[in-house]
Amino acid sequence: MVESKVGKMSRNIKGRNIRTLIKKILLARGYSIYLAPHTKYLPNDVFGADLIAMKKDEIIFVQTTADTNIKRKADELQKYPYPHYIKRQIWRHIGGRRRKLRENKWSKNQYIYIYNEKGEKIDEIDLYDYKDVLRR
Repeated sequence: MVESKVGKMSRNIKGRNIRTLIKKILLARGYSIYLAPHTKYLPNDVFGADLIAMKKDEIIFVQTTADTNIKRKADELQKYPYPHYIKRQIWRHIGGRRRKLRENKWSKNQYIYIYNEKGEKIDEIDLYDYKDVLRR
């Protein structure tokens, strides 16, 4: 999972780790993935998306983020004209350490919120469900 080693993690490294994490989840769900190349100084999104996920009957342009400003990411995806059959989604990573809330009750460790192109939350993924996939 995405965890800092020692000290504070830079935004570039965190972003790269989140893209890799989401790529592994989509591969586990049976998608073929194209990951847009990113350099340190020049991020190269593909029509506003960090990666493209494709199955036989579905294409999804995915913007990955850890940012709380989903509206800005949604606006970025809406800049481009997409055909009606292509899905656009924003996958937001929310991380942290597991904490004991009360006896036998633990907080969620890390999870992904999935938003549509309008910025409306449509799904949530608990990364604990993908722990075997993410360790590879």
